[in-house]
Amino acid sequence: MKVNIRFTKKEEYLEINELRKKNYPNFAIENDKIFLSKIEQSEYGCLVADLDGIVGFIISFPYFVGKILPTNSIFNKVEESNCCYINDLFVAEEFRNKQIGLSLTESVISDKSNKIFCTTSLKEHESFWNKIGFRSFFKTEYCGKEASYMMLIK
Repeated sequence: MKVNIRFTKKEEYLEINELRKKNYPNFAIENDKIFLSKIEQSEYGCLVADLDGIVGFIISFPYFVGKILPTNSIFNKVEESNCCYINDLFVAEEFRNKQIGLSLTESVISDKSNKIFCTTSLKEHESFWNKIGFRSFFKTEYCGKEASYMMLIK
């Protein structure tokens, strides 16, 4: 199975949004306008995993070390960022455990213009991020669930 990791096209934003709405747990669903603002305002944009259709995506954008974009907040592009923040990583359930999430993440962290990558991970997903080299820097909460703010410094 050869998955094509590529930048999304503007006309695919709604498809990505529908994939998210059908599959995200209810506690993590943001409204469409908020979710789409993260794709539209991102310098790095959104990468998709394409296997005769989108089966996963990752959204990252310039942000600030130690800061978490509040849930349900419109994202506005920042000018003086000091990290790349990975806000969303999703792979459709039937395509999980096939290295697609890893491929999406590696595509983002291979960007030579960034040295620091950050994310907020629910506790049950921390081991995925640890395997890539991310480390927990502080405990926090995401949508009322236990989470860690994690960083990778290259």
